[in-house]
Amino acid sequence: MKPMKIMMKVAFALIFTLVLLPSKVVDGEGTQTTTYCEVSCWELLLNQTNSNTLVNIDLPGEEYLQATSLLVEEIAGSTHNYYSMTRELDARSDLFIQSDTSNIFELDQTPSARISIQGSSGTIPMTTLSGLDEELKHLVKKHLNRLGFSVRDGLASSEESSVIETSSSGVNLLITDAQWSAFFGGGDYTSSRFKTEASKSDTYFQYVTAIQDAINEYNTQKSVWMWKSEPFVDTPDETIEFLVNEQVDQLYMRFYPKVDAKTYQYFIEHAAEQGIEVHALIGSPLWGQEKYANDALKRVDLIHAYNQKVEQNQRFIGIHFDVEPYSLQMWDDNRQQAVDEWKQSAESYVKYAKDYGFIVGSALPFWTDNSSVNDYDTDFYKEMIDMQDYVSIMSYRNTALGSNSITSLAQNEVLHARSPKVEVGVELNPYKIDYVSFDGKSLNYTEGEIAKVRTYFMEEPQPGFKGIAIHNYTAWKNSQ
Repeated sequence: MKPMKIMMKVAFALIFTLVLLPSKVVDGEGTQTTTYCEVSCWELLLNQTNSNTLVNIDLPGEEYLQATSLLVEEIAGSTHNYYSMTRELDARSDLFIQSDTSNIFELDQTPSARISIQGSSGTIPMTTLSGLDEELKHLVKKHLNRLGFSVRDGLASSEESSVIETSSSGVNLLITDAQWSAFFGGGDYTSSRFKTEASKSDTYFQYVTAIQDAINEYNTQKSVWMWKSEPFVDTPDETIEFLVNEQVDQLYMRFYPKVDAKTYQYFIEHAAEQGIEVHALIGSPLWGQEKYANDALKRVDLIHAYNQKVEQNQRFIGIHFDVEPYSLQMWDDNRQQAVDEWKQSAESYVKYAKDYGFIVGSALPFWTDNSSVNDYDTDFYKEMIDMQDYVSIMSYRNTALGSNSITSLAQNEVLHARSPKVEVGVELNPYKIDYVSFDGKSLNYTEGEIAKVRTYFMEEPQPGFKGIAIHNYTAWKNSQ
């Protein structure tokens, strides 16, 4: 979906008008203001000189200006590349989400999305969502609900709002008086002390976290392994609906040569209509041995032969290899030979698949960067990453942070990659060691830990992070 962001923000800013003007200083009503012309000069921003105080313009709903501006600034934080501002005609603050970090200073380029925040009257703590970006809206709702906030869709009642725009691109958040007060322990969010009070509020922190988590998920990819044939053979429409609802971008679907081609045609075509890329999932531990490497090539030939017989929108876009030779006796008997042959075989089948035009990636255990492999080949994991379009690191743990966690196990691989090509894998299947899998954990807990993984790799510029890979579809579906 979307690559990683680096942060740029203009704190506590009010858009006065959208014009092409050079930078200058303006005097008005005894208050000196500075006009900032941002690079391509497409908008005029006003701030009081050497002050974080908003320009005071008498507008309806002005009481929300500092509250919405603070929330925008906090959500932007240090994680994302947003451009924050308030609008001229209503008490509204916007986050403009850039789609490409190479264009962060070209502000006349259309941003990939926008989140607008407004205040309204209302005695019930509530956030109302509207806007045209259904994916982002769904994610905002999911993460706000996960952290215990009340959310509803569509326009608020006329009694509560007259300014929210449902026709705008992006997502609009309309936050009631009661919710603003709840952020600050029931205090006055219009007072000069509210920023200090907000920093003490766990409720406010949780709200900011929820929006950040939604944007992180929106800006990264999500993949899932599907090993069983029943989901795409017996219930294809139900399966696609689930994948769409969970915002899956890439599906690694097991390729069975005996499955009727029409089954693959139907599923891939309808998945593609929903923006889901389908990759053929193949693999065997034996393929990591030199004498069996040709078996991998033959399977790639079968997938290519299928693609040649069907329409463009019914083809597998890539091949995902799952080759785990460490499950064979040779791994214990002759580790040096096993490591050497695994890399040589991978070079063979990866190149073969790429020559056919497939996107190529594979699953890789988290420990190939430690002594069990690098005592025999110090560059093994780096070369495996470099030779492929992406890798999915099986960093299977059920805690996001700290020692022996998901992020600690995937750190070296993410840091090595120079572009978004490392997926961080999580396990949902039952496992004999309880800290390995999210099996038995609540959905809220699982989503919360996965959100922490995204934040960890996006908080500091780590361009190797591509997204999350979930193992596997059946366990995920059954956990709902």
